Amino acid sequence: MRSRSPEWNSNLLRMLNKLEEVKKLPEHSPDGTHIHVGCGKEIFDGFLNIDKYYNDDRVLKYDMYQLPYAEDTISTIYSSHSLEHLPIRHAKMCLSNWYGILNKGGMLYLAIPDLEEIMLILTDPSVPDTHKEYWYMYTLFGYQADCSDLENAYKLDIPVDRSQFHTCGFSKKSISGLLVGCGFEIQDIYNYVGYATPSIWIEAKKN
Repeated sequence: MRSRSPEWNSNLLRMLNKLEEVKKLPEHSPDGTHIHVGCGKEIFDGFLNIDKYYNDDRVLKYDMYQLPYAEDTISTIYSSHSLEHLPIRHAKMCLSNWYGILNKGGMLYLAIPDLEEIMLILTDPSVPDTHKEYWYMYTLFGYQADCSDLENAYKLDIPVDRSQFHTCGFSKKSISGLLVGCGFEIQDIYNYVGYATPSIWIEAKKN
């Protein structure tokens, strides 16, 4: 399958190595302000961890598309597999908001599913229907329920979780265009296999 190419799998290691660098930014840049948007249970030391739906005293409950920070005050924004949970208009507002609050030279590290690649898999006759139904359909639309316990995630009688819907999506071309349109400069962008899902990793700088 396209998402299982050796390059994509090696890119996962590349992304994870970069993520370890990102996590150490508060240590190397203690005067900066670093935020982790849509953190869920992945709470980073030295970051302001933000998630509207996750209950933890260490987590700030803000809407990710209208973060209450002044312009040019944030050094780093990291967000993984969260942007797709917003309506498309809010996702575009989100990127604009993030650009505004970043310092000049500030960095955005963004990971999202690759909508185009997911659609190619769903329309590929060589991919078994069961594989499409029990993974890629959920990748496309979100689990729509609490997926912390994957053993029960496919049961029909568990409560719907509105925070687990996917309501927009992007290709490498479309996310690049939106970021550049906000004023970002793309530093790096590539596909990798994240959560067994065709994903995109983007590093973008505010000049």
